[in-house]
Amino acid sequence: MVVIDFETRSKVDIRKTGSSVYARDASTQVLCLGYTLDGYKAKLWTPEMAPPEDLLQAVRDGEEIHAHNALFERLIWTHICVPRFGWPDVPFESWRCSLAACSRLALPRGLEDAGKALGLPIEKDLEGRRIMLKL
Repeated sequence: MVVIDFETRSKVDIRKTGSSVYARDASTQVLCLGYTLDGYKAKLWTPEMAPPEDLLQAVRDGEEIHAHNALFERLIWTHICVPRFGWPDVPFESWRCSLAACSRLALPRGLEDAGKALGLPIEKDLEGRRIMLKL
């Protein structure tokens, strides 16, 4: 199982345009991608680095790609990573969305609140989020 999380920036205000327009805009950039292939060891990739071959091989092998709000991650992958970095496309049926799963189960949709509602011992990294929002 692969879990991914992009951090991006753009001249486009995603709250005003929506994620589809945001992902398609030429000014939108990937700042970094956090991912794990085994659910334990997190890895970080930035565009200045060599391609994340282990992740790309997992995609080629047909692994499921999990994300919280997978729509956004899929749009960034499809409209930025495929054309700009030459990454393989991820078939639609390979995406899994924990936000959608939370909605289905009547849990809070926010990752932090869903974790609390489930009594999970792991919390969202709010300091990391604060730093990314400054960028």
